Amino acid sequence: MTYSYLIPDWFFKFGIGMEILFGIITISIAIIAFSCYKTCREDSLKRFGLGFLLISLSYLTWAIINIILLKDTGTGYMILTTEGLPLIYISSIYLHMALFISGLITLAYTTFKIEKGELYYLLLGLGLLVLASSFNKLLTFRILSVFLLTFISYNYILEWIKNKNKKTLIIFSSFLLLLLSNLDLVFSDQFYSSYVISHILELCAYSIMLFGLVRTLKK
Repeated sequence: MTYSYLIPDWFFKFGIGMEILFGIITISIAIIAFSCYKTCREDSLKRFGLGFLLISLSYLTWAIINIILLKDTGTGYMILTTEGLPLIYISSIYLHMALFISGLITLAYTTFKIEKGELYYLLLGLGLLVLASSFNKLLTFRILSVFLLTFISYNYILEWIKNKNKKTLIIFSSFLLLLLSNLDLVFSDQFYSSYVISHILELCAYSIMLFGLVRTLKK
């Protein structure tokens, strides 16, 4: 089975630059969360940081994949496809997916606000098994991402309705934008504009979240 997506030629360098930037922003979010954990010893902050650390690694892996594997079609856009690729390159694409899904599962687990390793093991194991056993891994990856982001967004909006906490609203807004960006990526193998729009939404999402966390530290 071939998995692919399209990128317009003019966005190629911007896209890779943005993916590296996403990696930097998400690892910054992770560092801030770990720093806050050292201060208040709240386990949810540690898990929040771990989730974004995994997502950061997935973006950096994706940037490297795009630099090495994207091909010019000569029709105004570039394409990544697994057809005919050596196993090591295909494995790197799957590693990106596994890291991103693991990060989202960790963030979803954080919303439970409990420390129960068995539950985390179950969620992580099921998510990765679904991805590994899927025939169309790219589509399954997108559906899993949308499902997990929907769950995370739903929990944060419920928490905001309950407590009216401004920080919670900022985090919800960020995850909602990430949800929209991943919904858009479902069509990235058919419309290259989807890839561009999703990157813009992701940039807005991570920028809002980083800004919100930095403001929290300053208070």
